[in-house]
Amino acid sequence: MKEARVRLRDLREAVHWFKAAAENGFIDAFAELGEMYANDANLPRDDGKSIDYLEKGAAAGNVTAMILLGIKYEDGDGVARDYAKAIEWYEAAANKNSADAMYRLGTLYRGADGNLKDFGKALEWLTKAGAHGNAKAQYSLGDIYEYGQGVPIDRSKALSWFMMAAFKQYPEAMNAVGYYYQNGIGTKEDQTIARNWYQKAADAGSAAGALNLGWYYENGKDQDQAIAFQYYKKIRRAEFGRRHVLARAFLRRWPRNCCQPARGHQVVSAGDGHWLQQSRLSAGLCL
Repeated sequence: MKEARVRLRDLREAVHWFKAAAENGFIDAFAELGEMYANDANLPRDDGKSIDYLEKGAAAGNVTAMILLGIKYEDGDGVARDYAKAIEWYEAAANKNSADAMYRLGTLYRGADGNLKDFGKALEWLTKAGAHGNAKAQYSLGDIYEYGQGVPIDRSKALSWFMMAAFKQYPEAMNAVGYYYQNGIGTKEDQTIARNWYQKAADAGSAAGALNLGWYYENGKDQDQAIAFQYYKKIRRAEFGRRHVLARAFLRRWPRNCCQPARGHQVVSAGDGHWLQQSRLSAGLCL
């Protein structure tokens, strides 16, 4: 209880000083206040104050406030959902060279329903964001060229964008690069490079990377059933992601014969081998 009172006192003091800063022309304080009134668990939520402070910050030219307003209108968070206003605020931030705003615009146009969906605008904004170094945009561009969304399928371009994101330590891009090298898509097949990228992805927290690394050690060039088993076990223990998300991810990135018995020297026991297969099944990978 005492700690809660201290936190509340500190929070009220922070609000006081942020207000003072805003009144004295420190426009970043508007975004801080807008975020606090919307999302701080220790402060009573007040959507009216949140929007008011964000609008003041955005009007004063604060990019963070513009993006937060865009998110609120896109999600209908504290306001009525309004995609036109979301686009307006994202564009205002993008015109100030915000790569995050460019990415959000591209993602909105790419994922929207009905007449708002526009792959041309999605490609335009995601390409701008990718050129500004936004790893999420670069990964999305890889997807676009992989699936041919508004553009011809081009796996070489897809790999190029995945590589850019991977070098920025984006975990799912690392996994995608591994998959491309493992299967010789858009490049020459190289199992060692594939394994290295799967390893990087797994180390960065990618469930898909960890599972692909397990599959590699089970069935790939450097088979080691004991290592494969440990990766599957680690994944199951850590509950890497929700099962339905994994299942969807592996519709394209998981070999269809994943549940076939592993070939080569049997390192794990028969019981462990059964558990290993059940681990894959429980993760929703054998579709």
